[in-house]
Amino acid sequence: MEGNDFRILNDAGRPYLYPPGQFQVLDPREPVDWITDYGASGERYAYPALLNDPGFIEDFFDDRPKAVKTFWLVLNQRLAKVDQVA
Repeated sequence: MEGNDFRILNDAGRPYLYPPGQFQVLDPREPVDWITDYGASGERYAYPALLNDPGFIEDFFDDRPKAVKTFWLVLNQRLAKVDQVA
């Protein structure tokens, strides 16, 4: 969640923002390790702890190596957990 929008990987593998009205949420549960914050206007932000630093997403899109590596590490760890459940 970023500013009440969903950050979802697009077909190119980039995490872009999409309005929630474009989706039907089938399971509203979120991972327990996400950190949730609210902006001055009440907008919601929720990310895994390692991706929750201010400026992280900007660093990722600027192709800063540490941010890119951290993003894919977190995503791959999350996907590995899904594979274990399935």
